[in-house]
Amino acid sequence: MEFQVEEHGLPDGVYPGIFTGIEEWKGQNQYGPACFMIFQLTDGEHRGKVEKMICSMEMKPNKPLYRMAEGLKGSALSVGERFNFADFVSVNGAIEVRDRKIVSFVRQSRPTQEPPQGTADDFGWA
Repeated sequence: MEFQVEEHGLPDGVYPGIFTGIEEWKGQNQYGPACFMIFQLTDGEHRGKVEKMICSMEMKPNKPLYRMAEGLKGSALSVGERFNFADFVSVNGAIEVRDRKIVSFVRQSRPTQEPPQGTADDFGWA
């Protein structure tokens, strides 16, 4: 069999996109349970591309899952606050990429365009 090496991730930068969902990662690693944050780019040469960010399932201020929740909400979270990622599907924002990995998401105050309509299954994201 022969394979061609493909580029992984996006070049460093900030990209417009929407949050399309979160799913549990079924694999195993030394860090414990994890999930994927899923985003779709909405403009530029990578428009339509779907990117995932893996996070441990710990909702603590020093963890990526917490930082992504704050970015989606657009404000800080309080200790004891419950956060449902499903409530933030289709939120528009800026996706920051460093070292070909998503590192942050900052919510836009007003959407610049309508997000795609449908479910994760419709787009093959599930």
